[in-house]
Amino acid sequence: MEVLLGIHGVWDVIDPGLDDMTKNNIVNGLLFPSILKDLILEIGILNTRKDMWDAIKTQNLEVDQVKEVRIHTLTTKFESIKMSDTSMIDDFAAKLSIIASKSDSLKEVINKQKHAKKFLTSLPRRLIHIIAALKQVLDLKTIGFQDMVGLLKSYEERIKGEDKIYVIILLKHKSDASEIIKNFKTSIEKRTGKEIKTFHADRCGEFTSHELSRFCDEEGISCMLTAPYAPQQNGIVERRNRTLFKMTLCLMRAKDVPNQFWGETIRHETYIINQTPSRALICVTPFKKFYGEKPNLEDLKVFGCVAYKRIVSNHLKKLDDRSIGIFWKGTQFGRISVLQSARK
Repeated sequence: MEVLLGIHGVWDVIDPGLDDMTKNNIVNGLLFPSILKDLILEIGILNTRKDMWDAIKTQNLEVDQVKEVRIHTLTTKFESIKMSDTSMIDDFAAKLSIIASKSDSLKEVINKQKHAKKFLTSLPRRLIHIIAALKQVLDLKTIGFQDMVGLLKSYEERIKGEDKIYVIILLKHKSDASEIIKNFKTSIEKRTGKEIKTFHADRCGEFTSHELSRFCDEEGISCMLTAPYAPQQNGIVERRNRTLFKMTLCLMRAKDVPNQFWGETIRHETYIINQTPSRALICVTPFKKFYGEKPNLEDLKVFGCVAYKRIVSNHLKKLDDRSIGIFWKGTQFGRISVLQSARK
């Protein structure tokens, strides 16, 4: 502004304070458009343009002081913020971006490398293994903040299913699905004291029946069905199904179990997964997270191991067998499953 007043030849009205009506009007025309309306009302009552100039300088000095305080507050908040164990990556990334945007508006730019490094070093302990892996394969001097967020979000999506407890119910007929879902809703709501609010499934016929749709409408349950040929929209279940069926194939082939017993095998695997500590839950099992108590593993045995079942009878002869050979075909919640062996 000082240069602009000099170009128009009116600086002498400010310094040394010449009183010239024409020049005063020119100074007014140059000063007033560049300052806030409230400040115009405040300095408009002053007698000389020199007094106006001094008032504007004082006001700008106060604004600079406020700006410094705001920058200091934002810098402190940026350095101290940490992501909690229960926060999602998207939410924490948004908080960091808001702080960075406010800082940029005050002309205090946080470069992308500093932004990305801060994001990586503020993540919780449950992600420590992926942080270590990223530090080994990525160059933190070149990677941007959005790239870092994208990598972490893809990993978070992969482990999202690990914080859930799974229940496997085998269907003899697909038409039984509606009745089983109704019974499951009653059972789980009594056990947890919470209501089912959303039903998420693919578009298989057992989930799109009029009976099930009517039941969901009556109970106020929101139905979320995937788009046709888009299994990725139900990614958590699809990934878990893939894991379970790979485990099923491995166990059945390793123990030479007939294919007709795939249902018992997959229920046993579900039981194991629910009792296994999860990275998403920071080394807590889904069973403990859901029921609030540690699981009892006394009934857990090696799948397919040899066992013997006692024969209870009052008419056994001295040389009769007191037991029959069986093999363990898995454990599921609430019961132990065994199968008599056909091997001699």
